[in-house]
Amino acid sequence: MIIMKKNEMNDVRQKSSKRQDYLWRLYEVLVQLVIHEGRLISERTSNFLLFNSILFGGYLILTTQVSNDNGHIVILKVFIPIIALLMCLFQYFIITYNRDSANFWGRSLKLIEKDPDFCGHNNVNRNIDLDIFTARRRYLDGIQTRQEQDMTENYWSNFMREHGPHPNQIFAKWLPVLIAIFWLLGLIGIIAKTLGCF
Repeated sequence: MIIMKKNEMNDVRQKSSKRQDYLWRLYEVLVQLVIHEGRLISERTSNFLLFNSILFGGYLILTTQVSNDNGHIVILKVFIPIIALLMCLFQYFIITYNRDSANFWGRSLKLIEKDPDFCGHNNVNRNIDLDIFTARRRYLDGIQTRQEQDMTENYWSNFMREHGPHPNQIFAKWLPVLIAIFWLLGLIGIIAKTLGCF
């Protein structure tokens, strides 16, 4: 009877060890996925800004250096802002998709961090400041963590963290919308100038 209990306990330990190994491998893969999504957001935003700067340059040359005598030039002056507006719309959806994917992987990481098999049964009540995503969320929510004890804080950084936009909102929403507004104003100006409104 005692031998059977020891065998059962060994089986439980082996299963727990396999699950712990699986969770660690899954955790490492999920961290890589979060990093990958962040890299995609950065690369796509850089490409978006590069594309818009080239279009801005072409648009500026067309509006200041080329006369409206040729009908092709007028069409090009209207066509460039329309293409740029479409790219702003695409950027908004693409970055939102990447941000949502990164948030999903981050939530999956949090689930693994909360799993008692992840750090072993003895570490169920481990220090939450060592769970990187939980600690970062607590820090961003204004809850004291050990990571920030050595940081020097000032009024401006606290104000921006509490009341300012989240960086993901800037890249996913504000940047494409502000550039789209600029292009829309340019398009309205060209159409009004072509029609002789001013």
